[in-house]
This record gives sequence, structure tokens and C-alpha cells, in this order.
Amino acid sequence: EVRGLALARGYLYAAQRTEGLAVYSLADPTRLELVAALDTPGEALRVAATSAVVYVADREKGLQIVQLFR
Repeated sequence: EVRGLALARGYLYAAQRTEGLAVYSLADPTRLELVAALDTPGEALRVAATSAVVYVADREKGLQIVQLFR
């Protein structure tokens, strides 16, 4: 269940409750490609992204900060 979405750097970041954070490439907008996933400690409820950092609001553990590398 997707609870929050964010766009940055050509990627879609999805907060997916118990599934954590999913990252999809938007290189071909007609076909989203899952390129990364991160299991958060609890339920991922919201997400915000910049060009260098993704912020995930986790119900049990609060704000999770993920630094992006390319």
C-alpha cells in the first residue's frame, strides 16, 4: 500500500508502509522500473526527496534520512 510519493532526479520514491521505500526509474515513463528498495524499521508513511537526500517518515522510528549516491 503506497502512502506517499516524491519525485527527484528522474526517480519516483514510494513510501509503502510495511514494504518500506521503493525507488523507480522514470527513464521510460510508460514503464516504471524498480531500481532499489529499502526496508525501513517500521511503517513508511510519507516520503520527501531532494537531489541528494530522501526523507522517510516511519511510524515506529520517526524520520529516516537516506543519502543518495550515484
